[in-house]
Amino acid sequence: MLAGRPHRCGCESPSPRTLAKSWPTLGDRTEATARQRWNRLPTRYREAQVYTDSWEPYAAVMPVNQHRRCRKSAGRTVHVERWNNTLR
Repeated sequence: MLAGRPHRCGCESPSPRTLAKSWPTLGDRTEATARQRWNRLPTRYREAQVYTDSWEPYAAVMPVNQHRRCRKSAGRTVHVERWNNTLR
């Protein structure tokens, strides 16, 4: 998946610049940090279907109708894990 190119689901992948602005540091793992990061994402990303691991603050921050928890082994979080490693 390349930044700015359509993903197989039809959404456009966020660019490293977009991610760096909205997720500037990894920070702590509190609900407050998760909420701050969620609110900094561009609206079009906050309206998309979201797949995450079972970290509790995600469930508190992301809308129930968009949020899908899954095991990392399911492969649904692979592309975001790649971005996290790119930003580090």
